[in-house]
Amino acid sequence: MNFNDVIGQSEVINRLKAQIKNNKIGHAFIFPGPKGIGKKTVAEIFASIVLCKNGSEDGNCGTCRECRLFRGGSNPDFYHIKTEKNSIGVEEIRSMQKDVYIKPLYSPKKVYLIEEAEKMTVQAQNCLLKTLEEPPLYAIIIMTTSNCQSLLETIRSRSVIYNFKKNTFYEVKKYLIDNKKADINEASFIASYADGVIGKAKELLESSEFKELR
Repeated sequence: MNFNDVIGQSEVINRLKAQIKNNKIGHAFIFPGPKGIGKKTVAEIFASIVLCKNGSEDGNCGTCRECRLFRGGSNPDFYHIKTEKNSIGVEEIRSMQKDVYIKPLYSPKKVYLIEEAEKMTVQAQNCLLKTLEEPPLYAIIIMTTSNCQSLLETIRSRSVIYNFKKNTFYEVKKYLIDNKKADINEASFIASYADGVIGKAKELLESSEFKELR
């Protein structure tokens, strides 16, 4: 998947593309937006391009060693924090920090993705702040969140914030028809309930309960 496959979010994507093209990539990003809007998808595409040996601003090459490792979930220059628990604790951030100070193995950069960053405890956020204040030149930290205000002001002020907007009714409808092979009536019905969130539209499409309701 590359940036051209993403539905909507053109403002965010164009800004990320410009950073890649000009080789001026920031060290910390916050991606706020509703759950299911595509924050993680865009973050992973961005990470895969940054780590790719032959990538362009549109996408990764998909064939180099770095891309193959990334696709298989084993690229050592990509570190992903995700939890099913209610919180991300200080120990998880400390483990990440230990990795931050190990130089990249294959790529010029290392990318750290903290998913649902609003789950970080205050202690964890204060711990992360130490890295944000003096990051190694090769480190890029991306935080996705559905509640940006839950992050400390000191973290927000040291990061570039790219707000993810809800998709239009027609973008959601087109996605369901083109990518999920939904018929026009079904796509229209689901899009009207999805509230501009493609992730929610996918859930509704796969929900037997919603099909009974319809």
